[in-house]
Amino acid sequence: MPENTDSEKNLAKYKHKLQLYRIILEKMLLAAILVIVVYIGNYYLEEHKNSLTTEKFLLESRLTALKELASTHSQLSQKLIALINPDLNKEDGRKSYKDLIEEFDEKLTTWKSLFSPRFDIDSNMYNWFHYAIAHEKVQIDKDDYFFIADVLSGFDQSIKSALLTETLGEKTENAHAIFSFPEWNYHELYNSGSKDAFDAIKKKWKSSRKHMGNTVKK
Repeated sequence: MPENTDSEKNLAKYKHKLQLYRIILEKMLLAAILVIVVYIGNYYLEEHKNSLTTEKFLLESRLTALKELASTHSQLSQKLIALINPDLNKEDGRKSYKDLIEEFDEKLTTWKSLFSPRFDIDSNMYNWFHYAIAHEKVQIDKDDYFFIADVLSGFDQSIKSALLTETLGEKTENAHAIFSFPEWNYHELYNSGSKDAFDAIKKKWKSSRKHMGNTVKK
């Protein structure tokens, strides 16, 4: 009988130890699961924070680009208007005008990658338009003033519309800038000293503006 009692006691102790080990293992497993969950949660939280930081940085960068491009475009417009004014000093104005054209081209080239492909303004054409006038490749008279004003105001609306749309994150499919240059040969404009090229551009410009107006009405 004593031997049976000892065996029962030993068996009870063994079962008790097994139960303790089981409880300890369960707690260790639970702790491991909690550690994994916390780690994964922190990882995704950090990724989310990084994503928000990136979006904020891009937003601030786009706002900076918008302000800089709009400012330089405004200066370009003022210089062009001053240049064709017969009462102002042409040489000083022409030099600063040329410098501004290069500045605008550099900024637009640098920052264009910030924006989506919807930013489809033909900046090369716009620069050549200014370049041809600044380098006296065309002769401007009063009959051209309205055309020039239309180009300046059109590009002004276009750049603000396109950049603001991208900056504010407006997700509109098939959205495009409201203005773009017609397909003309700007090398012809640059290389020609006659009014023929400029007049040909004006003709295409008017046709393009008329077409754009019909598109908007539809």
